[in-house]
Amino acid sequence: MDPSEALAKLLEGNRRYLEGRLRPILHANPENKPYAAVLGCCDSRVPPELLFDAAPGDLLVLRTPAHIAEPTIVGALEHAVQADGVPLIAVLGHTGCRLLGAAVELHLKGLTEAQGPNVHAVLRLLQPSVLQAFGSHAIDPRKVPKLHLEATLRTLRKSFTLARALQSGRLQIVPLMCEVATGRVDPAWESLGAIAA
Repeated sequence: MDPSEALAKLLEGNRRYLEGRLRPILHANPENKPYAAVLGCCDSRVPPELLFDAAPGDLLVLRTPAHIAEPTIVGALEHAVQADGVPLIAVLGHTGCRLLGAAVELHLKGLTEAQGPNVHAVLRLLQPSVLQAFGSHAIDPRKVPKLHLEATLRTLRKSFTLARALQSGRLQIVPLMCEVATGRVDPAWESLGAIAA
């Protein structure tokens, strides 16, 4: 399967989900050969396997707070591309991300006692996207989800292994955005510009 076919299959699965035409649950494929990897947020409202009507073995799913691409996550994606021949990595952002909202609040008000050091560590990783959204004068927290999606894509493209697979045409990395209220997933290229090309 090539990258464009894998993306079409993901989006067709989302159409089935939106129309209530989910496939019966099938047993896992005995081979570990997912057709796509999805890096998404750990938010309970955006489960990739359900949103894309995927059977066990269809997707390699990695979920982190606000789809942060830490080194272990990048390494897992590199392995999926090298060992399993995964042709597509989808970075799945979503509306209403509470962690990104908390990162904006941290920027505006500072750390509160209730957050604690571990939550603060996560929020610090989101600060570059928040700072970019606020810019020097314009304050627009609505830009944070798309800017953070763009930052995650840039992190993945810095990987030598993934960059080589991209250059060869074996791999495509795409930004997707889920509207939490409906479950609809759309490609986010238009909103991100050339970074996703």
